[in-house]
Amino acid sequence: MSDEPNRDTRGTVWDWPALLAVMGVLLAVFAGSKGSGAGVLLGLVLAAFGTVTVLARRGAFSPRRD
Repeated sequence: MSDEPNRDTRGTVWDWPALLAVMGVLLAVFAGSKGSGAGVLLGLVLAAFGTVTVLARRGAFSPRRD
């Protein structure tokens, strides 16, 4: 158990989507060095999904105000 109270990590670098985005970039780089086009595509899709999810959890997508 942790001594700290429930710490909110949403929208930070420690949030799971941010780690997913980093892993996606690493997968794309590794697959690109091996010459695998499908691996690069999968890595870029994971990186994009993680980035958009982090931004959504931070509240970056707010409704427009007139």
